[in-house]
Amino acid sequence: MNQSAAESARHVEAWAGEVRVNLVRVVALLGFYGYHLVDVYLSRDDPSYTPEYRASVAAVAVGWAGVIAIAYAVLRQGRMPPALPYLTAVADAALVAAVVIVSGGPRSPLVQLFLLVVAAAPLRLSLSAVYVSTAAALIGYLVTIGQYVVVRVGTSAYYSEPALRIPRPQQVVTVLAILTAGLLAGQIVRQSHRLTAAAREAER
Repeated sequence: MNQSAAESARHVEAWAGEVRVNLVRVVALLGFYGYHLVDVYLSRDDPSYTPEYRASVAAVAVGWAGVIAIAYAVLRQGRMPPALPYLTAVADAALVAAVVIVSGGPRSPLVQLFLLVVAAAPLRLSLSAVYVSTAAALIGYLVTIGQYVVVRVGTSAYYSEPALRIPRPQQVVTVLAILTAGLLAGQIVRQSHRLTAAAREAER
């Protein structure tokens, strides 16, 4: 297998990986939004489930559906523009940040979704895509903290009332988890590249 053939095969697999990411995105959207609808129905007497909250969650779901539709429209042509993996990773991180914000901020267990943004990166077989996904997830998490501290509760209330604070260990562990996930994702991509190079050498 010569170098051009190997690069062509890697491009095909990267395209297939992006297709799989989009499929998982569909399943995740249906699962999480479906759970939200069931939860809202079962907790319909809960005053925290306001019309504004339901509308905000629906808007995020529509945004994610838009990302899915755009990615599908591009990928179904059998091609993958170089910018697509980066744009979809950033969009996923931004939408995760949005759903965390509308669901109560970084106290919500939904912050774990940032790890899924990083977990999807190795399927793209690109180290730069791993870097972008990890950075986007980390920035998204920090944005949710900033929005919670500055907008939702206010800086003075946050620092004067311990009950409103996000425990520092929780913040540090979440940041370290995102960075470690990115490190592991990068190692997966590096290993796949090494295996491809070894196979190419063996066939010479």
